[in-house]
Amino acid sequence: MLAEKINDDPEIYQLRVPFPNVVTTETNVYVLRDGDEVLVVDSGAPTEGAALYFAAALGELGVDPRRARYFLTHLHYDHAGLAGDFVPAEATLYVGRGELEAARPDFSERSARHSCARFVEEGLTTDEAARAHAPLRVSTPIDVEARPVVVVAEGDEVAVGRHRLRVVEVPGHTRGHVALLHPESGICFTGDHVLFIISPGLSLFLDGSDALRTYLDSLDKLDALGCSRLLISHGENRLDFPERIEWLRHHHEKRLGAMEQAVSEAAARGEEPTGAQVIRAIRWKVPGGRIDACAPLQQWSIYTLGIVLLDHLVSEGRLARRLDADGVHRYRPAGS
Repeated sequence: MLAEKINDDPEIYQLRVPFPNVVTTETNVYVLRDGDEVLVVDSGAPTEGAALYFAAALGELGVDPRRARYFLTHLHYDHAGLAGDFVPAEATLYVGRGELEAARPDFSERSARHSCARFVEEGLTTDEAARAHAPLRVSTPIDVEARPVVVVAEGDEVAVGRHRLRVVEVPGHTRGHVALLHPESGICFTGDHVLFIISPGLSLFLDGSDALRTYLDSLDKLDALGCSRLLISHGENRLDFPERIEWLRHHHEKRLGAMEQAVSEAAARGEEPTGAQVIRAIRWKVPGGRIDACAPLQQWSIYTLGIVLLDHLVSEGRLARRLDADGVHRYRPAGS
């Protein structure tokens, strides 16, 4: 069986759409059905293997891809990629209002230029920044004018037969990440907002706002919903998600504290480290502790998260930052 039934009421099936990506090997896609009405949550990556699996799993359930509707938690290629290639053009897509910018065909290029420039600004060489960005494809372009797209926002309802689901905005992993809550059962489809297999990556927002603060606020919002179950996008679904949410808060605070300590120790030596030096000074779960030994996509993920953490420390007044004569950020303890 390609589609595993994981809940009776509402009727929900889990599809493990294959796609190796850093430390994950698949994307969990969910099919919610009531009678003839079907909602598919996310789609999977735009690969031939994923498309074949997805088509076979829907066929196993007797679902016509043209008649199903598709709710996209966010537009990363491993979640929405097949929405651009496999999902029929006449099928309805639900997209969060905050993801509309990511739907534009030039978004991946603009986002890569922005983050590549930030990498250099934090002290990486242009070659190092380019190497980390080489495999990058941030989002799935979707022509929201040419196909039926429903833009959803906080509190909007999505009906599937007799079931009413509520849209919950949980930005952080991306600018417009959304979840979908079934209030009666407490089941919530949460995409990449909370994961067990890995700490979810965070985005460098193009407007320069504090992505970590946004993510932590979204964690608080999700925690307050009182969900009975989270259906996540990578790895196994577990019931101890409240503990995982608390772990994620602590995990980020631990890294923030390690960065502050690295900057303080550098200041005691009379140094003002670059952002790259601060990021490399703290511990990451990578082979031998060396970021440069990782695959390019993992390097990109680490440096992106590191910059997000540094931006948060500056935004919260916990570190001070200046731009040196070479256009590189230097860090020192706040108030020094």
